Amino acid sequence: MPYTYDEFAKLTEEQAIADVLKTLGGPLFDIMVKARADVTTRFPADLFPKIRVKSLANSEINAHATKLWQEENQLEWTLSDASGFLHLTHEATGLKIVLRRVDPKTRSLPKSNRTKVGTAYYLQSSCKKAGELKPREATLFNGNSDLLIPDLSGTRLIVAWDGAWDDIDNPLILCAYRPIDIAEYGRPNAYDFKMELTANKDEYAGLRFEPMPEAEPLPNLLVQEDEMEEERVNVESGQTEGNKPDIE
Repeated sequence: MPYTYDEFAKLTEEQAIADVLKTLGGPLFDIMVKARADVTTRFPADLFPKIRVKSLANSEINAHATKLWQEENQLEWTLSDASGFLHLTHEATGLKIVLRRVDPKTRSLPKSNRTKVGTAYYLQSSCKKAGELKPREATLFNGNSDLLIPDLSGTRLIVAWDGAWDDIDNPLILCAYRPIDIAEYGRPNAYDFKMELTANKDEYAGLRFEPMPEAEPLPNLLVQEDEMEEERVNVESGQTEGNKPDIE
């Protein structure tokens, strides 16, 4: 990135997102390692009840990471708002990310907080295919009218972090998801893009982004479909609830 006109014509949203995320992994890992170490030092296990600190650790690490990000002035990724938590925007493309703690049960995409803003963040259409992306102002960021930068300002990602908050020797895992729907209780939220971030750009060579595996339909949905099909057959044959023949 940026791309020539020929490259841009073949560019999918998944590939564009993956290319942008390669610029995020290194800085974000550095910040998260520092933030976790600082919070662990601030709340030593021998002075604070572990269960009490655990309930605060996630938000403390996120807030401290936000402060460090602002202090280190990462120009390529800037803070999106003044919420006090790590909400970033990629300046060139407009891509937005929110840092969240991984879902404790699925170790995957975390649940929405169910506010209107939180719900809206999760609901977005599927990734655009080749030929569907629009370019941003070509000369605004690269100074070369022969190169194009994709407009990803409508794309929203969740970067979920995993790893023990109180053990600095335990490796951190950062994984980016592009949510597309909010699932019912007990089921994972749907996404159409997933990519694990690395601290070293060279390590991305063998990595691939991936969609969410196809989920099995819920049993009760199958029952509903069977009931609807039976009702359709009854209507077509004239056997509604009021005139069904008695069956011995």
